[in-house]
Amino acid sequence: MSVVKNIAIALAFYCFALIQSSFLIHFNIYGFVPNLILISVLLLNLFESPEKKSGLFFSAFGGFLVDVFSNRPIGLNLLIYLVLAFAIKYLLKNHVRISFGKNI
Repeated sequence: MSVVKNIAIALAFYCFALIQSSFLIHFNIYGFVPNLILISVLLLNLFESPEKKSGLFFSAFGGFLVDVFSNRPIGLNLLIYLVLAFAIKYLLKNHVRISFGKNI
């Protein structure tokens, strides 16, 4: 990824963390708060090539931001998001085969 894309993703994660911790906390849906960082981590790692590692970095960065803006212990969300990203990368690399060729 280019530097501009990395900066844009980092800023988006920062804005999502701010929105999530300050605004979305008031919108409980059956007792749950929407988690924009988790959705972003899932989408980023699902649509990125399994060989690229930027999804892992942004998973750790997003988890760190959620930890900083919450009242839970620092490192818990970072660990959860990083394990989730590793699991997605592992499953996509070893168990999912996507063919884009015209051979049938």
